[in-house]
Amino acid sequence: MVLSAVFSKPSSSCTEALGRPYKKARIRKNPLPQAKKQHAFQAEFFTETQAFQKNFTEEEATQFIRLHAGTTFKSCVIRTEAEELTVMANRRGEIKTLRRPVKK
Repeated sequence: MVLSAVFSKPSSSCTEALGRPYKKARIRKNPLPQAKKQHAFQAEFFTETQAFQKNFTEEEATQFIRLHAGTTFKSCVIRTEAEELTVMANRRGEIKTLRRPVKK
C-alpha cells in the first residue's frame, strides 16, 4: 500500500495534463484516524505562488501515481510500507525505476 508520493521536475506537458503549471505535487495517506475511504489520501499541488489541496480515494491516488510518475513529472519518489521506489525519466523519455527496501 502506498503511504506517500512526491512528484517533482514537471515536464513541458504538465500544464496541458493537469490544467495549471505545477512545480511539485505531494500525495500522502490521510493521517486522521476517522478518515473515510472517500478521503483516504490528501494531495497538495504547488505552483510558483499557490498551493492547492485535493482529496483522493485509494483508487484515484493509485491511478494518479501510475499516470503521472515519469511522464507528467520526470521524478517521483513513492514510499510504501516495504520499499521506496524512485521513478525517473530522462530527456528521451526513457523511464527508470529504482527500488530500495525501507529500513525499520
